[in-house]
Amino acid sequence: MGILKTAVASFESKPEMLTKEDLGWVRVAEGSAYGDYKNNQNDYENAYPSVTKIINKFMMIRPYTVDKTGESVDSNVKNVLYHPNRLNSSVEFREALALMYLVHAKTHILVWRKEGNAVFPGGDITPENIGGFTIMQNPTVVNVNGENRYTLTTPKGTSNYTDKEVITLRGLNPYAINTGGYSPTLAAHKWTTIDDYIAQYQQGFFKNGAVPTGEFVITAKTTEDFNDMVDKLQERHRGAGKNGNVTYTHRPVDPNTKKPMDAQIEWIPFATPNRELSLDALFQQANKKIDSVYGVPASIRGVGENNNYATARTDQQNFMENVVDPITLKIWTAFTHELNRITGGLGVSIDYHIVIPALADEEKVKEETGKIRDDRFIQLVDKGYTIESIDEYFETGDLKVLSTTAKPVKKDDEDEGNIDDGQEVNKSPDPDKGGEKPVERTPNSEAVFDMHCSGCDRFLGVTSQADFSGKLKCPVSKCGLLEAPIVKV
Repeated sequence: MGILKTAVASFESKPEMLTKEDLGWVRVAEGSAYGDYKNNQNDYENAYPSVTKIINKFMMIRPYTVDKTGESVDSNVKNVLYHPNRLNSSVEFREALALMYLVHAKTHILVWRKEGNAVFPGGDITPENIGGFTIMQNPTVVNVNGENRYTLTTPKGTSNYTDKEVITLRGLNPYAINTGGYSPTLAAHKWTTIDDYIAQYQQGFFKNGAVPTGEFVITAKTTEDFNDMVDKLQERHRGAGKNGNVTYTHRPVDPNTKKPMDAQIEWIPFATPNRELSLDALFQQANKKIDSVYGVPASIRGVGENNNYATARTDQQNFMENVVDPITLKIWTAFTHELNRITGGLGVSIDYHIVIPALADEEKVKEETGKIRDDRFIQLVDKGYTIESIDEYFETGDLKVLSTTAKPVKKDDEDEGNIDDGQEVNKSPDPDKGGEKPVERTPNSEAVFDMHCSGCDRFLGVTSQADFSGKLKCPVSKCGLLEAPIVKV
């Protein structure tokens, strides 16, 4: 590991910093992707087989945007996700998101804005002017009066940004739930370190010509003879290029008995031979612990020796359902939430479609269950029950809901999913201000009311008039209503 550490140190001494024009992030191979957690560089190496398998699946899942009804719609943010910056393609950007999320406790993403045909980092971000996303490398983060300030230093100068310009993705830290972060690579650190120690021991063992640590006992008549023998042994064995050299040792003969006497040089090992260390058991235990952190089955990593089709298929289903899907949900939900916070409401939500491999037995059971359900549905329709009441019966299991009379369909006006079309995120509770007492209004203080579109309820601003009569145009493209807004307290 000495060569690796030397290479890493050389990169850290002269970090390659990005300019704003680069519109990208430093690739892992260039050495500076893990400056925040220098001890994670070897951790990533040890966890690479698991991390890359999760990343490969994540980057293949194509995100899209949906409206309040869950229907897929085109939007500016969707277009930017497929053209995030000059360096990264959409696939490489998704690869970077998953990689940074799995390795770092926090991942910071700078949001760019469009002004005409040009793009600029940060600034006043709206749903319509989002122009790009870049992953921030090694920013200095300082909290000032409850707001994070992000500082990037480049050869061209220093740039400062705030929470209104930066998206942060993080794993939850139970010891700092509101401000901290965590990652699988941090969780696996102890066992990846043990894996490193095993590799270092084996490296040193084989570099030493497969000779365990020990001592030479030298028999000599005088100190000069002893020193001469030591010099010869060091000349033949010291140094990486002299491993395994031959040493010739004189064994004297007793002149009286003519029998061999003790040799002048005797080797006494005082370390356990490699074959007796049981490193294989320790190595396998370390690998099991690392694998359990990431949840990637052995067959997915390509080391399943005794897998058949059924077990391999089960591994694929468990991997996609219990590892890839939750991570994908976490990243895109957090991405949507952060953009809602920055813009005051995107009006759309980032969604995705994932294919979970099905097992043959499960498919058979589903088909049989579906046939039974279809037969029951036909029987209930033949008896005169309405389709709506039959659907409700199948959903609730309550026979009382079955009816032969059609019920009027009620329009669902509830806000669904992660859609924020009116400052909902910004008006939600702030955990960092949980101990602050709210300011009480006095009768003489000026009242402030929220204005919302009467068509789609989007937040349009604030007013001091309880009955605002002027007309405002809704910025939502699918709404575009022009009339007096609804005033809410």
